[in-house]
Amino acid sequence: MAMISFSLPSPAKLPISSRPSIPNRVNVADRLILRHLNAGDLRGAISALNLMAHDGIRPTDTVTFSSLLKSCIRAREFRLGKLVHARLTEFEIEFDSVLYNSLISLYSKSGDLARAVDVFETMGRFSKRDVVSWSAMMDCFANSGREIDAIKLFVGFLEMGLVPNDYCYTAVIRACSNSEFVSVGRILRFFMKTGHFDSDVCVTVWVAL
Repeated sequence: MAMISFSLPSPAKLPISSRPSIPNRVNVADRLILRHLNAGDLRGAISALNLMAHDGIRPTDTVTFSSLLKSCIRAREFRLGKLVHARLTEFEIEFDSVLYNSLISLYSKSGDLARAVDVFETMGRFSKRDVVSWSAMMDCFANSGREIDAIKLFVGFLEMGLVPNDYCYTAVIRACSNSEFVSVGRILRFFMKTGHFDSDVCVTVWVAL
């Protein structure tokens, strides 16, 4: 009996597009900026960010923007840091606590206390404050000659049941270096040695103030 065979036509080959997809282009944006930063080329990274924004391409990884902000702070290029903040707003990036903390640090070190407070208050509306956020804001107040606000913020921090870290201690003790608040500093140092903070600490500090 003769065998009957069927042959199917070969599948058509789809044309390969030379134009990358949007997600790939976004990936490239993040990698390109970080490549500039790793090479120590902050201005190159900012230029790449601006060029891509002009072309409608935007980084989506918050790590990219956080790295940009931290590089601006280290280089004391505060004007560039504010430009990055503007791009963040323009791109409608969802902020995380790391981004917020970087912005507090940026405005604190540039001497713009009002903007730092605004960022801190915005974090509270989205429940994104962490110990670093509180500590950075205390440090900002202390550096701006607003020692009493730094101390009050520390007390508010304790009243929320949060546990201070070394950076937090350093910020509030710096605020107590003002002769007007030496007694508060002594109280805090005493409780720091015991490692025990409770409502009694808050009451004692309020009385001392």
